[in-house]
Amino acid sequence: MRLRGIGWTVAVAFSVAACTAGGGSQPSASQPSASLPAPASAGPASPAPVPAGCGQTPVRSGGLPGWTAPAGPPSGVPYVESVEGNLVGVLFGAPLQAPAGQTGRANKILWIVREPRGGQPLSLAAQRLDGRAPELAFAAEAGSSPGEIYPSIVDVPVAGCWHVTARWNGNTATVDLLYAAA
Repeated sequence: MRLRGIGWTVAVAFSVAACTAGGGSQPSASQPSASLPAPASAGPASPAPVPAGCGQTPVRSGGLPGWTAPAGPPSGVPYVESVEGNLVGVLFGAPLQAPAGQTGRANKILWIVREPRGGQPLSLAAQRLDGRAPELAFAAEAGSSPGEIYPSIVDVPVAGCWHVTARWNGNTATVDLLYAAA
């Protein structure tokens, strides 16, 4: 994974705008602008698995968990939920691809945490499940809003199923993310 200075600022601005804009548009390098889906409701919904998951983490589309509502995530965007049920990754960059530099797109993930951030950064450690790549790490600051969010760009060097451990303010969550070959 890598965190790019200017790219990080753009990713933060994009993710916050995408989560807070009501009826705005979401720019795309390869497609015309499209209206954002309506924010997720706080009520229960029936998320549907989509064929992009790996390991123990299915990728879902549809209603997000009710506890994510304060962050205002749009519905209809694919997402993953941690095994522990305390972290959701909204996959604005879906489908995730590796290496991202060859595609001209970014693997944008908005992390929403259930427990308070307490001003602490989110640290991610990623390891390919088959062990055929080095462990990667990065940190995201806790300065974004609304809600308990950490916007990020999570790029890995090679395709495969990556096990990600997230840590913030004494909490831990795990997800598996599938990166397709670019």
